[in-house]
Amino acid sequence: MKKLIFLCIFILILCTSCNHKGQIFFYDQPVTNITAMHPVHVFEAGRKIYYLYFNEKQDFKTDFIRVKVIKAYDKTNTGGYSVILTKDYRLMKGEKRYHTDYFVLREPGHYIVQVYAIDNFDQDIGFGELYVR
Repeated sequence: MKKLIFLCIFILILCTSCNHKGQIFFYDQPVTNITAMHPVHVFEAGRKIYYLYFNEKQDFKTDFIRVKVIKAYDKTNTGGYSVILTKDYRLMKGEKRYHTDYFVLREPGHYIVQVYAIDNFDQDIGFGELYVR
């Protein structure tokens, strides 16, 4: 039994350590210590969507990031996408591991949010999905 538990923990650590991307959490209220514990993925159209991008890597070197919001059209056969919002942000010295802000989406649908380092747009460093009704 101990070997099975050890094997499960080892596989879990191995699988989670391979992915060095940051995480994006979404909220319906401004991000605080209390609201950070309760992320939301479904929002009403026209309401503010607050997000928190968190990078768990200690050696995150870039000073600028780009946040891109993409609308995914689920009813197409080949997967249609539209870029809704793209904005660049400067990370301050003490805030290299996280970034928080908000945006408003007025159309219902499935949205993808990606974060890129400003010096490499080929590989995203953060990814999240949300739905607007």
